[in-house]
Amino acid sequence: MKFSTIFKAMMNPAHAFYSDSIIEYLVPKKRKHAALISAPKSGSTWLSSVLMSLLGWQVMHLLPHFGRREQELDIHRLLLTKRSNDIITPGVHTRYSRETTKLLKLGNAHTIIQVRSIFDIVVSFKDHMNRESVKWSMAYMDPDTWNSFKETEQLDFVVDMVVPWYFNFYCGWMNSDLIKAKDRALIVAYEDMNKDIFAVVSKVVKFLGEPKSDDEIRAAIEHSKRSQTRKNKGVIGRGKSQLNDEQRQRIIYYTRFYPNIDFTHLGIPDEMIPTRQTAAK
Repeated sequence: MKFSTIFKAMMNPAHAFYSDSIIEYLVPKKRKHAALISAPKSGSTWLSSVLMSLLGWQVMHLLPHFGRREQELDIHRLLLTKRSNDIITPGVHTRYSRETTKLLKLGNAHTIIQVRSIFDIVVSFKDHMNRESVKWSMAYMDPDTWNSFKETEQLDFVVDMVVPWYFNFYCGWMNSDLIKAKDRALIVAYEDMNKDIFAVVSKVVKFLGEPKSDDEIRAAIEHSKRSQTRKNKGVIGRGKSQLNDEQRQRIIYYTRFYPNIDFTHLGIPDEMIPTRQTAAK
């Protein structure tokens, strides 16, 4: 660490709190950190529950608040943990930015990006707003207005006002240096979890450099089934049956702005995108 950084910290303690150099110095390099960054309704509660049971690491939420606040990470919370503790940050709905990737690197994090079919997400998101809360950072809505909507209008709201946030989230991370580096980030699809959660968890712990026996993994999965997660509501394929053709096409239409992004993980393969079908001919 540069002497000038230490001197500034001595003269002004607040400098130490905000200095990347000081934070990098204070965060142990050998400490393991699993950071789960997820699109809402993509199974983050489920996977977080399994990993917290399996790893036994200290849980550290890097968000100062939820609700309508955009879920930006607060790296300083890492300084509140014991230096000897490995930590896990449960699913946070954080969009990509260079500052965020810098913070993840400062925290020595292995990042797990969770995604899901955007069509199924729309239906699950609508259900969540009906059952739990309309307070999200993605788009403003008040309870009275929401409850006045018919189901089709509720789906329209999610498609037109919330889905653009998902495209921002997805395209940002898929085009990030973190994903391109491959060794510090892993993409996990909800559909793969639903098909074979054992295989997904095995892949995740291998990525984290934390080998576990088959029996340990199965025990953690069984434990998660007894805990309160939303996995039982994450039915695959509801987007096809509950969204009309016009709503599905409006979602697909957003892809035209990102011709170099693979949307397969969002449930939109190239054959569903008219502009790419034309280009392939």
